[in-house]
Amino acid sequence: MDLSDRRLLRPQAVRAVHAERHLRKGPRGILPARAVPLPGRSAPALRPPVDCRPRPLTSQANPRRRHMGAWDHGPFDNDSALDFVGDLAKGPADGVTAGLRAAMEEVVASTDYVEMPEMSAALAAACLVAARADPSVPLGVVAKEYLDGLAFDADDELRALAARVFARADDPADNEWHYLWADAGALDATGRAHAPYRRVLTGPA
Repeated sequence: MDLSDRRLLRPQAVRAVHAERHLRKGPRGILPARAVPLPGRSAPALRPPVDCRPRPLTSQANPRRRHMGAWDHGPFDNDSALDFVGDLAKGPADGVTAGLRAAMEEVVASTDYVEMPEMSAALAAACLVAARADPSVPLGVVAKEYLDGLAFDADDELRALAARVFARADDPADNEWHYLWADAGALDATGRAHAPYRRVLTGPA
């Protein structure tokens, strides 16, 4: 029997055929394209498909942390610091001292707003100077590997410049690094993570 010939079907059967024809394949299996009631039943309530894809915890728990590109509070626990140190390692060996000095002078001598990446790079440079001056400063595996491969002396000039970087990081004026860590409620934790390097350069707080 041709189901398209509605004259041969009872009204209830016609409705059932229409319901079947309006079924479609959806993300969660067979879903009706429209809320077409089956014989003797009310229209089904449709629910939107649930997105079950995993999401990174950092972006959900702390959107600000994702913006900073940081995964912990230490000087080498962010993208900007590791990019800076990696560029130093890939550059000419005789350019390491100049690279460290340039990164630190960029924030110390700046009269403009200091952004997060620049301050992170300057602090990484300052902490490399501190770690070279005092090998007892604890370093992570990655930072230690980079430091071992970088040829430079932590002379008095570099150490004084590195100390000024810490002073600038502490100053909240025109300082995105300070603002973002304070806004995340982690400024104290960040200070503790940087404290061993700071003590080498400036003495006990």
